[in-house]
Amino acid sequence: MCINSATGGNNTAFADLMCLSSTVPRDWRTGHALPQLNLLVRVCYRLSVSLIDVYLNNLTINNPVVLKELPSCQQHSKTNRSFDSMKVRDSLQTTLSSEQPLSLRQVAAELGYDPADLYRHFPDLCRQISARYKLHAKSMFNPHV
Repeated sequence: MCINSATGGNNTAFADLMCLSSTVPRDWRTGHALPQLNLLVRVCYRLSVSLIDVYLNNLTINNPVVLKELPSCQQHSKTNRSFDSMKVRDSLQTTLSSEQPLSLRQVAAELGYDPADLYRHFPDLCRQISARYKLHAKSMFNPHV
């Protein structure tokens, strides 16, 4: 309903208005991804709608839609740059063999990609990295593991 009201159903235009990656609205609509809370809060803020109303499917959106300005730190959107599969695969494999386990979020940040993009392209490698990091983190808090 938010996408329809704000942009007549245009996912890409909605993403631009909400400072989201261009695939996020489409993934939400098709059920390929659940909305991340921070992004959903951003959308609610911009559209002046309550998060509770979104969850209860009790939305009333004024027409024409008036958008609240986001703080400057939130006014960024991901670019649709090309995904360097070879570089990412090599980095993920190197991470798996490195002495110090890193979280997938750390690896994604170093590569400049969203963790969800890494999962989409290399789910098995990402699961291995996450499992290795979780085991490492667990052993740090419980050295007998």
